[in-house]
Amino acid sequence: MLKLLCVQWSPDKSSIFGSSAEDGVLNIWDHNKVGERSGPASKFAPGLLFRHSGHRDKVVDFHWNSHDPWTIVSVSDDGESTGGGGTLQIWRMIDLIHRPQEEVLLSFIPRFSSHLWKALVLKTKQDMDIQDRELVNDWLMIIVYKERGFG
Repeated sequence: MLKLLCVQWSPDKSSIFGSSAEDGVLNIWDHNKVGERSGPASKFAPGLLFRHSGHRDKVVDFHWNSHDPWTIVSVSDDGESTGGGGTLQIWRMIDLIHRPQEEVLLSFIPRFSSHLWKALVLKTKQDMDIQDRELVNDWLMIIVYKERGFG
């Protein structure tokens, strides 16, 4: 059984809390849903909203950003697995949550609508060049590819 190392409530939502243990995973929970039954197809515990598994060793501490509740800093004690030291990670849950490709494309339509049609008709990455890049929320995102040989 894993030893629980840290538990903290979200500064923004009274029912949301995080927990970390020796497995190197930081879990984000909704207390209001912990007791609910999950469907037979669900492989996660009821109330589990998010799992951050970016550390190599146990997550010994984490803190919510009081100004941006989607941002968390987590600290792991990687000394045992890497020969010394630890790891500090700053991450935003909203940036790590998977969204369907169609939803991501639709969120960019108002700003990049003149370029999107090119991105939707592409065949293979080997036949394309990067046409445009955009820095969005500190991430470099490739917005549009175009086929080689076309203006």
